[in-house]
Amino acid sequence: AFREKRSIVIPDVRADGTFRYDGDISEMLTGGSALAAPLIVQQRAIGVIAIDTPKQTNAFKQDDLQLLTAIAASAGLAIDNARLFEETRRRLSNLESLHTVSSALRTAQTLEEALPILLTQLMNLLDVEGATLEVLDRGRGEIVTQLAMGAWAPVTGLRTPRNAGISGRVIATGQTYSSSDVAGEGLSVRPDLFAGLNCVACVP
Repeated sequence: AFREKRSIVIPDVRADGTFRYDGDISEMLTGGSALAAPLIVQQRAIGVIAIDTPKQTNAFKQDDLQLLTAIAASAGLAIDNARLFEETRRRLSNLESLHTVSSALRTAQTLEEALPILLTQLMNLLDVEGATLEVLDRGRGEIVTQLAMGAWAPVTGLRTPRNAGISGRVIATGQTYSSSDVAGEGLSVRPDLFAGLNCVACVP
């Protein structure tokens, strides 16, 4: 149904060699009838609605197929509209956060004024537990944690060698870094700081 973008009726699932099921759901092995209708939005399939009667063959008629097809059409539009609404809401939220950050950076006279707003908005936007902003002290060849918030608050002011750790790697390569097992990768200069943390992202 999904591949061909058309509704199908299966009078006897067990007798139809087109359909195979080797799983462990006993109901699926009893036979019966099934209907499946694709969710079509702008001539593309985004999903399928399927119904079945496990203990009865030839249970569905053409009227049933037409009804399920009509329901699937409405469901497809509803799902797509919900997706578009959520995407729009997310984009608006992002724009609001960017506007707040931009305004703060324009009006702030010092880094001390701007950075807390920047990191607070970042944490809210991405729903994360901690954030840091680090800068390179070229004179001393060190990376300085200018401000850390949330779970990272204790590392504010920390200095590390410019080529060490995750931040050193990002600065050296200019490439973003992300990991879902940051402790296991062993890149941190201070692994004790990653206790209990899994996911970390760092951008230049």
